[in-house]
Amino acid sequence: MPFLRIDVETVEALAARVKAERDGTVTDLLGRLRAINAELDSAWDGPAESQFQATYGDWITQLERYSKTLNNVYQYLISVAQNFRELDEAARQAAAGAATAQ
Repeated sequence: MPFLRIDVETVEALAARVKAERDGTVTDLLGRLRAINAELDSAWDGPAESQFQATYGDWITQLERYSKTLNNVYQYLISVAQNFRELDEAARQAAAGAATAQ
């Protein structure tokens, strides 16, 4: 039978770091890049703009997907930590009940 072990506090701390990077660094970066993109949109027209949009037009969307992925990682880590907390508590209660029954 496989042995499962998790340091719940460490997983929660790492989840918090992922969330902080997403909420701080990534959100800030997206804001700055959106501003740059808006300036680019107003800086040119015609074939040059069309070529740029055809080649790199989804660059902001890709970064937004990355931000969503970071949020999914955060949510997953929190869920795993919570599940292990609940399993640990259930096992503790079952062991306490078994000890009391004897």
